[in-house]
Parts: sequence; C-alpha cells; structure tokens
Amino acid sequence: MASYHLVVDERQVIEAVPLNEVAWHAGDAAGNRRSIGIEICESGDYDRTVKIAVRLTAELLRRKNLSVQDLRQHYDWSGKDCPWKIRRGHAGWTWEKFKEAVTERMVQAMVSKYFKDIRHSWQAVHVDSLREKGIIAGRTEDTFDPDAPITRAECAVVVNKAVQYLTKGGKTS
Repeated sequence: MASYHLVVDERQVIEAVPLNEVAWHAGDAAGNRRSIGIEICESGDYDRTVKIAVRLTAELLRRKNLSVQDLRQHYDWSGKDCPWKIRRGHAGWTWEKFKEAVTERMVQAMVSKYFKDIRHSWQAVHVDSLREKGIIAGRTEDTFDPDAPITRAECAVVVNKAVQYLTKGGKTS
C-alpha cells in the first residue's frame, strides 16, 4: 500500500490523507510515522507547481515550528530516487534551490512590508494582506501597534471594511 498526505499541481493542493494520520509514503516505517508526504505533480507547468510546493512546505514548517533542516526527501528515508526531477535539477530546481526558496518564503512571511513594529512575526503576512485590501490600517503610516487593545468602534470599522471588500468584488471605499 502506498499513499501521501498532500499532492501539488500547478493550480492547487489536495489533501489525500489527513495530516494527523499516518500515510504510507516514505518507504520506511519511521519516515511514515514522523513526516508528511507531499507529492509534486510532474505534468503541466512544473515551475509553477514547484513554487506552490515551496509555499506549502514553508507554511507547514511554520505551523509545525520546524526549520528547513527538518525537510526530508523520500531518498533520505528509503534510498528511493525521489523526488527524481528535483534530484536531477529539472528546470533548474535542485534540492538546494528548493530548500533556499522555502527558507526565503518563511522569512518573507515573518517580515511586514509596511509596519516596522511587526518585523519577524508570524502575523506579518496576514496584516500586510489586510492592509493591501484596505481592510485595516496602522496607528501611523509605518506603525501597526500589534499588541494594542482594539475598541468596539475599531472592530466595527474592520468588520465593515471586510464586508465591503467581500460584497463589492474586492474593493473597499
């Protein structure tokens, strides 16, 4: 029997086995129990597919409080030549380049593009996204004040802007 947790193609990620269950993917009992199996589709736009796999991998590592040093290939568990395209540098994607891209993605997600007081924070990607949509603003142009309490009035403004954004096709007034 063989399986995997997640499969990635050029458009989406599909979860085949819940992440809290064992998938039989590593070719090794310890690998099956201790890792998440991600399959990268080899058809379609390979570069786009690998970039989606990079984002997925970075997010999983962040959620599990792991680092790029914790990444493993099938090869590391069982000696299987997999992921064979990355192992051969297909389309410029080597294992080292993949790990570097994951590291870069993890760092980008920790640093706000707009607010100096939420640098090196897991919140940065979410705060930046909401700022770009016009749903939130900082206390000043470059300060967010992430630990400040929010008033009921401020909460109403944020909720109202979010509803406007969703009902007006991605635009706020």
